Amino acid sequence: MQYSELEKKIASAFFNFPRSKTVVKFIYQKLNYFFHKKSYTSRTKYDINRININDEESFFGYYGKSPLNQSNQYLLFHSSKHPTTLLPSNKFPIDIILYDMKNQNVLKKFPTFAYNWQQGSKLNWINNHTFVFNDYDKKNDRYIAKIIDANSKKNTHIIKYPIYDTHLNRAVSINFDRLNILSPDYGYRNKVNKTDILDSKNDGISLIDLEYGSSKILCSIDDVIDTHYTSSMDRAPHWINHVTFSPKGDKIIFLHRWGKNNKRYDSLILYNFRKNSITCISEGTMISHFSWIDNNQIVVYMQDKVLGLNYFHLNVSTKEKKVFHEQLLSKFGDGHPSFNSGLMIFDTYPNKSRMKELVLFDSNNNKMEIIGEFFEDFRYYKQTRCDLHPRWSFDSKNIFIDSVHEGKRYLYRIDMGVSKDEV
Repeated sequence: MQYSELEKKIASAFFNFPRSKTVVKFIYQKLNYFFHKKSYTSRTKYDINRININDEESFFGYYGKSPLNQSNQYLLFHSSKHPTTLLPSNKFPIDIILYDMKNQNVLKKFPTFAYNWQQGSKLNWINNHTFVFNDYDKKNDRYIAKIIDANSKKNTHIIKYPIYDTHLNRAVSINFDRLNILSPDYGYRNKVNKTDILDSKNDGISLIDLEYGSSKILCSIDDVIDTHYTSSMDRAPHWINHVTFSPKGDKIIFLHRWGKNNKRYDSLILYNFRKNSITCISEGTMISHFSWIDNNQIVVYMQDKVLGLNYFHLNVSTKEKKVFHEQLLSKFGDGHPSFNSGLMIFDTYPNKSRMKELVLFDSNNNKMEIIGEFFEDFRYYKQTRCDLHPRWSFDSKNIFIDSVHEGKRYLYRIDMGVSKDEV
């Protein structure tokens, strides 16, 4: 059972006061689970397969990136020998697994010390045979990125900066130390020399050339602040997160957040490479997850002063905004949307039964389907939570999710072409 509109409004009222929200939310969720517990831990009509090795826990990371390469030959995922109910530790690594899908075997493991449970090491494919992930260089006390050729199974480049997102031979980078202090779900915990979180002049988004390894500041946090300054930003710690290239790579969008007096503020920012411009395209009390629909449009879950909390269709160039299929989607609340050829998949946060739903919405014909339900117990909470973070394969035939419905964190592949009813 999903939470009611009244319950969502009450939760929204607490959104900008995260400490109070955490305590109230946990107590309320515990009470609801007692009354609404289900007799099963997962349910789907589609063929679903767990992906892991040697009884280790596994996961891919964030939504919107395919673990499979374009030819469906290689699969990437993270593997952990240590319990993922515990916070990530800088004392032990996890492994990047390069997996052969045809022969069903591990080709090679690559250890990394730069990771978290929500986004892993920012593992992703650069092209059909090359992938990248972040690591920690202890000798030089810095985060780096390693580029691997899947065919040769060799590390071909080491970039002296961590990556956040990639497009062809370019990447964008942000300060993972700042994230670890201000939004630790997404930061890394390794560096000895810490960041001055009030220094917004010399910190921001960097653009990295993956071929030559060079880097330059694209925009500082001060540059972002200048686009939509308010008095709440004075002497406040600021951070940038969820930097995402547009499909053609000529734009990025990202969240600019800041906190003051135990209250958080959100804004959605567009950087246009062709115009070398920074624009605030939306700001408010709550802006959450988003996905590119095409090169100029996104779907974003956010709060509008008039229209309330919902998924919105937003044109990043004109700032035109409208509710995205309100009758079909408004009941689900916040989730992680991913688009592929008009097909949108998204997940939900745990409902009163601690079940998370995986939902498919076909925007071509306005049809919606609940793909499955997956249980998350209270051992996975806050920084150790396990959102489904659904991702399409490049050919849209498979959906990958991270889930803990079997009692541990695992990566799963859902074959959208095979229904259990047909087997």
